[in-house]
Amino acid sequence: MGTPHTMDIEINCIKEFASTMSIKAFAITKDAITNTTIENLSGKLLIKPNNKANRKYQKIVLVNVKTSLAPSGGNLTGQQDVLKHALRQALIDPRIKNIELICTGADFNPYIHTPPTPAGSTTALPQVIKGYYEYDYANSRENQHKPRAWKDLYQFLNEKLHRIKPEYRNYIKVYYFGSQGGSIKIDGTWKVLSGYSQSDQKTTVLFQGYDVNATTSHEVLHSMGLDHTFENKNIVPTGMTRTNAPNGKYTFKQGITDNILDYASGRKSLMEWQWDIIRASAQAEP
Repeated sequence: MGTPHTMDIEINCIKEFASTMSIKAFAITKDAITNTTIENLSGKLLIKPNNKANRKYQKIVLVNVKTSLAPSGGNLTGQQDVLKHALRQALIDPRIKNIELICTGADFNPYIHTPPTPAGSTTALPQVIKGYYEYDYANSRENQHKPRAWKDLYQFLNEKLHRIKPEYRNYIKVYYFGSQGGSIKIDGTWKVLSGYSQSDQKTTVLFQGYDVNATTSHEVLHSMGLDHTFENKNIVPTGMTRTNAPNGKYTFKQGITDNILDYASGRKSLMEWQWDIIRASAQAEP
């Protein structure tokens, strides 16, 4: 038996085709007695048709939010490539715009939170971005610490963006902050978050510390209708809530796949049935 080897192979289509194609991989050996070459089929890759009738696109705007806190502005480096890698698996071309949104005025002050100084310390913690007040599901009521006139951060950002740039109203929106962010828990204490989504509004807010290799695509895919790989209509892991329809065709244990909608390291793939869901929310190529 020989020594197994692995390699990464990139396959590019050089022309359009309207029917399913295949690429076959053969294991080639030589018979020591007859000196003849033997080919054994070891795998086959099916290629979906890529002609215009099967191509889709999705408009996405990545918003670098500048605030009075340091660092001002988020990390957008490489995020267009992250989205292209995810969506092109489903033959969806992401049409991406990068813009800035200035939030240094007094209207943003309600979203700047000063965490309490830890017991026994004289050093104040840096100010952070407050995203929302957690809902009190146990008592079916709003968080008792939530101000009466409060708007969640995503809502404030969308309203501000739409006033300034109304052309982005129908885009999926991803807002990036350079500083730490989080939410206010039911007991009034601070909870650190790397980000959160409001999927029904096709909006994501990301803070300092988000996974630059997967979080943007993970959250955008939520906005396009995908659930986590470890959820279905009967399964919601402890401490989690569902934000989309229970449309998962298959359910896996959390953390065992390399799927972008899992919670694991090295997330990079989508499954064919997931393609169908996100393609339904994308637009046909004109």
